[in-house]
Amino acid sequence: MLSYELEPLGGGAGVMCNYIMEGLAKEGYAITMISTNFKGLNEFERIRDVEIYRLSSKRKKSHQSNIREIRNWVKHAKQFLDAYLTYNSYSICIANFLIPGGIVARYLQEEYNIPYYIIYHAHDIPIPKISIM
Repeated sequence: MLSYELEPLGGGAGVMCNYIMEGLAKEGYAITMISTNFKGLNEFERIRDVEIYRLSSKRKKSHQSNIREIRNWVKHAKQFLDAYLTYNSYSICIANFLIPGGIVARYLQEEYNIPYYIIYHAHDIPIPKISIM
């Protein structure tokens, strides 16, 4: 799984990603989560059967980020996964958010033939306003 925000980072989406990850683990799936590091968090931890890797993104605020921080995370995620996938394999990638998770998931499909799904959280897909008269 890929999620730029995982609790305690972000707002409600970080919490939602945590619930999705834990729910899949309870169903017996082996989960590796790639997320963002932040001061006070461990770069690696295992919570029950879930491995969580938190990568550098130069993120400065826990509930807000910018395009520079997001691009930095994408770069580090690709580098980390290039090394990690030398010794590990996965049957599927689930990305939370079109940007940046979807960018990394697409890269994994192109480079490693790993199919992916994107879970979008409504606010990351622009939807045109609809007028009702």
